Amino acid sequence: MAVNQIPDLTIWDNRWDNLYTRLNEFITCYDPAAESAFPRQAAIHNLARRLQAFGGEHYQFFRQNLGGLLEYTGNFPAEFVLKVILDQINNDLDVITRAANLRQACPANVQQILAQADRYAQSIIGRAGGLLPPGSTALCYVQKNPSVRIVPYAPIVLIGIPLTSGSIGRDILAIPHEIGHYVYRYGEVNGVRICKSLNTRVPNTPIWVKRWTEEIFADVFGCLAGGPVMALSSQHLALHNYSKEKFTAADSNHPAPALRPDIYTKVIGERARSLSLASDLLAAWNVRKARRGNPVEIVLRNGNRKLIADYISPGSGIDHTNFAVDRVIRETLDLLDGVALNESGSLHINSLYTDFQSALGAMTGQTFPGLPPLPAPPNTLWKDWVKGEKFFEDNAGNGILPANVTPPPIPEGTLDDLDNNPNGTWIHLLFAAGWSTEIGNHRSP
Repeated sequence: MAVNQIPDLTIWDNRWDNLYTRLNEFITCYDPAAESAFPRQAAIHNLARRLQAFGGEHYQFFRQNLGGLLEYTGNFPAEFVLKVILDQINNDLDVITRAANLRQACPANVQQILAQADRYAQSIIGRAGGLLPPGSTALCYVQKNPSVRIVPYAPIVLIGIPLTSGSIGRDILAIPHEIGHYVYRYGEVNGVRICKSLNTRVPNTPIWVKRWTEEIFADVFGCLAGGPVMALSSQHLALHNYSKEKFTAADSNHPAPALRPDIYTKVIGERARSLSLASDLLAAWNVRKARRGNPVEIVLRNGNRKLIADYISPGSGIDHTNFAVDRVIRETLDLLDGVALNESGSLHINSLYTDFQSALGAMTGQTFPGLPPLPAPPNTLWKDWVKGEKFFEDNAGNGILPANVTPPPIPEGTLDDLDNNPNGTWIHLLFAAGWSTEIGNHRSP
């Protein structure tokens, strides 16, 4: 068989049929019209319906158009393409199922943890103001490590939190950072997506720093929305969650842990009312960093070493002219000019955690506005999304053409294209603006 010949894909169609059936079963089981009822049921039910509608359209578009409307060289084999899509639908259904089961079959204290996390997440979304799509909401579920799932078919962010979050409020402090990813992907400033705008604001940036842009943005937003306690928390996370070797290791998407607290400190130095808070945080971080040997280098995924001092400035100030990481921080702060630093509490470094715990307790004791249910999915959900993302702004091949129009094949593109804004290639569409979590497993360092 030639490299660019489409193989028999019957088994993949069978897999999609099985997955569609499982989605139908879930949708029927959790229909709000049924006798059972549990918190967030309407949102969960609508989310599953949207996943089924969007996922089916996404699968069929690639299944029907590879080698026709979509250029096919075999660089991304058809089996790989369909597996990426089905894996992501499976991943989302797994998360949605956990979110549902945890709200009805778990002990009351677990349900209370989720209710607290949902409320806190919604309050952070509120701090983004008009940047986000109307009706944006969050849905938390339990897993061992904090994580975020951003989906293209609903204005919702799915956030995984650890079970240790019960009486230890600081263990949900990952939430503002995780919501920062949603703001990065779907927030808009002056009608332009933040992810696209920020990409154009940091030209001539080293590729490894450019790939950190989303994480840096999420750190900056998380610090603003969550407040100075986020800066202190980032120090403990960097120190406690990584071995000495991993402390200085960067991957394709994340800065090395040794760099992260400095990002938060610079945000505090720029936006806090207290002139001493950034200095106190910096001093505390210097003491903690010494426990890891005061590293001067970070190690990229390909083994290359880079001097920290070449890419992020010392201290709590921002030097966007001479340092690439500082430049991303500065451009992010400019885009988030309307997001004020959350400065509740005393702003003293020794009371940041206790103040946060008190505020969290007060929040859960108050009447919380109803979280908006997601509307039923329209028949045009996937096509409307393709139009909105402007993947093929200069190419008629967006899958919604009149039957008598035959455009030239849409170019395949490469994984490196994903480092930039959509450029008319279908690789951007396949990974669906970050929906697929597979990208990190296939790209080069």
